[in-house]
Amino acid sequence: AFLPLYHFKKDSGEWVHRRLMARGFPGRRWLGRISYATGEMKYPRSDKPGISMKEAMREAEKLFSDLKNSPPVVVDQTQLMDESALRLRWFLLPSEAVNMLRDDDGDLVKSIPSSSLSSAADIITG
Repeated sequence: AFLPLYHFKKDSGEWVHRRLMARGFPGRRWLGRISYATGEMKYPRSDKPGISMKEAMREAEKLFSDLKNSPPVVVDQTQLMDESALRLRWFLLPSEAVNMLRDDDGDLVKSIPSSSLSSAADIITG
């Protein structure tokens, strides 16, 4: 259900959350920031406090509810890949996930029928 919130960057193979694409990558950690200058590993720590598991689950439930009520518009990324890349691909793209969540009238379905799971395999194996 959350896949439509991500964008697949075909050049790097990264999955990036749409919110991060708009803001850049604040707080992103890089291996290049590790220092051994003092003879031990040092890495700059973030001063931002984390959230509890309970808060994270509350946020996830709200996000899921929002997605069910108003799914995002997703670009068909299959159009950005050439035929050889599509043949090698083994995963669903966000646009395919959104399409699986819609019925024949284009309305969002409340549950995914088990036949969709085999359809996903068909999409991937072509």
